[in-house]
Amino acid sequence: IILWVDNIKSTVNDTFLLGHGFGTSYFAGDGRMPGDFIPLIGAEETLRNYSTPYVAEFVLAQHNSFINLFYRLGISGLLLFLMFINKLANQINKSGAPYQLKYILLISMIIISVNVGLESPGFATQFAFIIGLIQYYIISYQEYPARIGSAN
Repeated sequence: IILWVDNIKSTVNDTFLLGHGFGTSYFAGDGRMPGDFIPLIGAEETLRNYSTPYVAEFVLAQHNSFINLFYRLGISGLLLFLMFINKLANQINKSGAPYQLKYILLISMIIISVNVGLESPGFATQFAFIIGLIQYYIISYQEYPARIGSAN
């Protein structure tokens, strides 16, 4: 949570909600610039595996893709992502698809909010698969009434 607060403060104070962009380290804030190292309690073992602390910072992410989107792309990137998820939820309602798809959408949000979801190939693949599955069902349920009408 300390890293989350640090990243949010840095994005708000240092970039005026525009985001740091890709290629910067995760830890900036409290007077530090992107790339300045912040020692983490309990991270000594992880740091020993890398040649420099700067390289280790790219590995020690904040484990929350929403905060990462805000840190990297600012408020506009985060809002666009949330609008996409909201649109999916609204399309589930409008298409007549099973309401259980909303639970599946919620599971995908949990996957990326407690892991390095969109940064890790494993979790990003799970997220993309779930979103694709939801979109498939939405399209299928939107087309289904058209097929029934053409059969009559």
